[in-house]
Amino acid sequence: MVKNDIPSYIVVARKDGRGGIKPFGSYGKRQAGATVEIGNNTYKVGKDGRVNIPKKIMDKFGENNKDGRKVLQVGFRTEKTGKPDYWKNVKAQINEPAKDSLKGKTGEVTIKYKPVKKANVLNPKDAPDFYEKAN
Repeated sequence: MVKNDIPSYIVVARKDGRGGIKPFGSYGKRQAGATVEIGNNTYKVGKDGRVNIPKKIMDKFGENNKDGRKVLQVGFRTEKTGKPDYWKNVKAQINEPAKDSLKGKTGEVTIKYKPVKKANVLNPKDAPDFYEKAN
């Protein structure tokens, strides 16, 4: 289910075809060991604070911008469990971008989506509808 009131972020592919984004904004010692679930795979957040989105996901869900690079939208959510550091394990919802998002740069916030019926969305396999925004 695509919710139109929750912001997501634009990701533009790099030259190698992969995308990269910082799910936590600034990244410090407190975030060490953080992971992001994309589809059925879990990816570790790198020392630079970015999680890499594989080229095959960029190709499948992305749309070409005018430079020919794939663009997609990703939203980050975490299940509020009450446990300390619950926010370190986030799930990513990957969406095809809205037309306006094709002009954007990586990291720009957007709440615009393609119409739900036409949206191509990748959710983690166990993603419930009750996600909270990640820190």
